[in-house]
Amino acid sequence: MKASQLAVLGFALAATAEAGSIVLPFEGLQDQEQVLCFNNGGTGSLGSGPGPNYGTTFGPDAVAILSDDSGGT
Repeated sequence: MKASQLAVLGFALAATAEAGSIVLPFEGLQDQEQVLCFNNGGTGSLGSGPGPNYGTTFGPDAVAILSDDSGGT
């Protein structure tokens, strides 16, 4: 395969991956609350939720941090 063909293939694959992007919302979590199962239709560590069910979970290191002008840290 020629370099120009590989470049076109690379752009096509990148466009396909970008078209499937999903932005996960974290609205409703409290400041410094672990996300956990919030985006899996469950709750965060402080009981916020249930969140939307996107089938994603996060480990205990994923924490919601609110800006200080929203009452957070």
